[in-house]
Amino acid sequence: MNVGIIPDGNRRWARKKGLEPFYGHEAGIKKVIKVVKWAKEFGVKELTLWGFSTENFNRPKEEVKYLFSLFERYLKDERFIRKLIEENIRVRFFGELERLPKKIRESIFKLEEKTKKLNGLILNILLAYGGQSEIAHAIQRASIEKKRINKRNAKKYLLTSEISDLDLVIRTSGEQRLSGFLPWQTAYAEFYFVKHYWPDFTKQDFRKAIESFQKRERRFGR
Repeated sequence: MNVGIIPDGNRRWARKKGLEPFYGHEAGIKKVIKVVKWAKEFGVKELTLWGFSTENFNRPKEEVKYLFSLFERYLKDERFIRKLIEENIRVRFFGELERLPKKIRESIFKLEEKTKKLNGLILNILLAYGGQSEIAHAIQRASIEKKRINKRNAKKYLLTSEISDLDLVIRTSGEQRLSGFLPWQTAYAEFYFVKHYWPDFTKQDFRKAIESFQKRERRFGR
């Protein structure tokens, strides 16, 4: 089972508590660690999380700088990395990674190398990713190669070509839209929307989403 999550609402969660948005981002990353553990318990084979979109670059510079510092800290956290290895979790990153600071790119490469031979849960993290940008990137690549795009060969030009089709997409914070999340892989995905902000997302929320998915009839256009 491949589950995708759009973890929305970190800043609103912080404001609701009278805190600066930065606190919401840290709470959001801590939640990711718990959700990965729950996904493994629920038998999820592949989990895809959206960490930072191309549109997020337009946020205030101080906020973006803080987010990058958080990414760098956790990517270098030896306890976090050791836990991933102990849990047999392979980590992969997708997006316009060249737009990220050099130190983050280096940490990404090291983490992918350390976990690439693990064969348990696959954790895909989208950074500097946007669905429309990905489509434009794919068209550009195909045009450079002078290839004609069709349904059979289009996926190989995507930044996320290694991510398999999603079965279930969960979005938190009550918003009911994809916002450009993996347009190719979500073509026949089922959707589940949670009212809670991402830092308040619970194990019970996750379980209910999977139980809802299991009750649905998937026809894939047939």
